[in-house]
Amino acid sequence: GLYNPISQFLIYDCDELAHIRTAEGEYSEDFSGFLDTAPGQSSIVGKAVTAKLASQRIFVVGSGAIGCELLKNLAAMGVGSFAQGALILTDMDTIEHSNLSRQLLFRDSDVGSFKSIAAKEAILRFNPALRLEAHSSK
Repeated sequence: GLYNPISQFLIYDCDELAHIRTAEGEYSEDFSGFLDTAPGQSSIVGKAVTAKLASQRIFVVGSGAIGCELLKNLAAMGVGSFAQGALILTDMDTIEHSNLSRQLLFRDSDVGSFKSIAAKEAILRFNPALRLEAHSSK
């Protein structure tokens, strides 16, 4: 064709973010979160940031294409998994067959169900430690 993609690589090195070992060879305090539910995240941003994320209360309006992606990412980071945290989801729309190709949390068996309820069930299968509330009314 007329336009060809550029073949190139980008390497971005930021290993200074990984608090794995101090100069003395001891593990730093931030690395102690390695055995948490998000070990990679704890080793990069530290245990304090991971705990702060888990303590957040996030209100998500809509569980369509963007909402599904957002919920997946929040669940992967463990947002709302501590006792004082929560993910609160609301969507009064129902799942249609045409939604299945772009809304990754839903399956054929979910057609006709409320998006918020089906999204909650899918996310809890992905990360059962989350505190997740789903609402389907105005």
